[in-house]
Amino acid sequence: MKQTQAVWRQLHHTRNLSDRYIANALAPVNELIERFIYRLHHESDDMFRVSHGTNFDKINRIKDHEIIKQADKLPSYYRRSGNKLKAIDNLDNEYKKLITKGYPDISENGLGPLNKGFKTFHDLAATELPAGTKLARVIDPKSADNSTCWMRIEEFEKLTSRAEWREKYAVLTGWNGNGEYITYTVPEGKTLKVWEGKAASQEIDETVYYIPGGAVQIVVDPKHLERSHISGRKPTNWGYGEINYQDNGITYLGVPDLTKNIGNWFKIKEE
Repeated sequence: MKQTQAVWRQLHHTRNLSDRYIANALAPVNELIERFIYRLHHESDDMFRVSHGTNFDKINRIKDHEIIKQADKLPSYYRRSGNKLKAIDNLDNEYKKLITKGYPDISENGLGPLNKGFKTFHDLAATELPAGTKLARVIDPKSADNSTCWMRIEEFEKLTSRAEWREKYAVLTGWNGNGEYITYTVPEGKTLKVWEGKAASQEIDETVYYIPGGAVQIVVDPKHLERSHISGRKPTNWGYGEINYQDNGITYLGVPDLTKNIGNWFKIKEE
């Protein structure tokens, strides 16, 4: 009996030691899991936090390659084959001369979002828009009103869905989450020098997919826009974000109160 009790005590002691050492060995793994759970909780909390009367400024723009890895059904604008519209490789000297005459600097020397803007074009033309010309820009709550990418209002009014907009203008999800739009009217007595041409196809990093493009886009210099001629924000009615990975969008709780929106405006810092 005493021998049995001694064996039992030894086994109990060994088990306690094992529990302690195994716990110590697994501590880094447990800490990693806890951090991952914490991150998921707070990212989802930030993304769906209810807000009233102001625009969201913390919407996470999910990347296209993340959608492709996680989605059961891919959005219709992702393609694996077909005719790609190749982006312009280099900006010819004739275009660089036009930059010196007041057209947006979309060269390698361009500042801010204009830098290497020519790479979003399949073809390119310098256009001077007359007074009264109306442009439209699709944005999300964290977008700047006076950034570079626009389209003619007539082209915007033809769009019927977020999927169609992404497909035709080759808009990566990391660039723009959509949900809202604004318009700009060239002021009376003035003109606006812009670049206009077909949007090039955009490759999606870490995948074999691309977004086709092909619609006529317009790139402006933010410094050339007058704030008083930009409209207030309006809903596209396409939903905000890409969370369900489908073409019908989603609606956030606590959507922005666009009637009180004053927009986001930035200035490009001269170097």
